[in-house]
Amino acid sequence: MLQLRHTNDSLIEVGVDEAGRGCFWGPLYAGAVIWRREEEMTAEQMAISAKIKDSKKLTEKRRIVLADEIKKHAIGWGVGVVSAAEIEEMGVTKANQLAFARALRCLQQMPERILVDGCLSVMEQPWSMIDQVVEPEADGKYVAVAAASILAKTDRDRYVVDFCKQHTDIGERYGLITNKGYGTEKHRQAIRTYGAIDGHRAKFLRKTLTCAACETSASGSETSASGSGTSASGSETSASGRGTSASGRETSASGSGT
Repeated sequence: MLQLRHTNDSLIEVGVDEAGRGCFWGPLYAGAVIWRREEEMTAEQMAISAKIKDSKKLTEKRRIVLADEIKKHAIGWGVGVVSAAEIEEMGVTKANQLAFARALRCLQQMPERILVDGCLSVMEQPWSMIDQVVEPEADGKYVAVAAASILAKTDRDRYVVDFCKQHTDIGERYGLITNKGYGTEKHRQAIRTYGAIDGHRAKFLRKTLTCAACETSASGSETSASGSGTSASGSETSASGRGTSASGRETSASGSGT
């Protein structure tokens, strides 16, 4: 089992991780989870803790099941979303940090230590004033960070699935239902052939692909999709938990365990 805590003290620890940072298309999601201390857990919660691991090491089916369990049993959780348009505007690094902040805003308890996967700190106040432990591969070390990675991944995947249900032609053309917006060869070739659509990260594409089509954007029926309250651009809403918290142009799901 992964470590339940970074430090064995009384501070409230929250794990934070993102999904979709390296995608060609779609929003960036971040999860935040306050997990229970070992002495507070039931036998069921200990069993769930043992199953939680880095989302990349879980099957899609297992991630979905665990995401529901995490939301049910966590002391607190939140999911923050940053749209492709915002990523274009501020760059992926600042967008990543903003997604972290939006996820943290959803928590009903103020954390006293933040465990972050990767190499980026949370820069927005008041979290920038809190003790932060920033570690590469923290999602493979701490239960709370792994749980956050699962929430971010499952909510983002749900967004992509909903988009593809509303826009089956686009989903099939760019292979979104399988690549989830990442730069597979089919996705790259579709961009070269058909051009970019709304939701593609144009600046990122110009750095990774050499094609005039990367400069174009879709219009008309290809500009947005609605599903579970989401859209391809503008204001995006994550899957709803036991409460929502609006932040900027985005809405993030939040909830607290019992």
